[in-house]
Amino acid sequence: MDQAVHEKRLEFYPLLVKAAPRLALYFAGDDPSGKASVGPDECRAMGRAMLERYFGGGGLLLSVKARDADFKLARALTRASLAKALKVPTFPDDAEDISIETVRCYQDQLMQNLDLDDVENGAFGSPASEKEAADHGPQLEFKDYEFL
Repeated sequence: MDQAVHEKRLEFYPLLVKAAPRLALYFAGDDPSGKASVGPDECRAMGRAMLERYFGGGGLLLSVKARDADFKLARALTRASLAKALKVPTFPDDAEDISIETVRCYQDQLMQNLDLDDVENGAFGSPASEKEAADHGPQLEFKDYEFL
């Protein structure tokens, strides 16, 4: 039974990865203009793709830990889709400021003021003041991307 579930998971997990290319750290998204970013419309599209995968059979195959993470991301995407605009990097312009190391550093700095596990109270799209952005740098400028 475990092997059969594992094999079915391997069929569905790639659909999740395929749904979220705009969240990639490298070569994010596939934008014909060459200026990839994440906005409310992209969050809505990612959330819908996740929903289709979940209710298309993949949801039954998730482990409890994966299911909880899936729900948290889906809820964050829902909330982000309702914002007027998001605080995210634009690729390739901001590529120098985004890497695994810098995002981890930004998240550590954000944890002092935000609970990254608290999706319901995440203020997607809320602007940082110019002074806050100057004092804290890209971690505030890209906070919605880091949260997602």
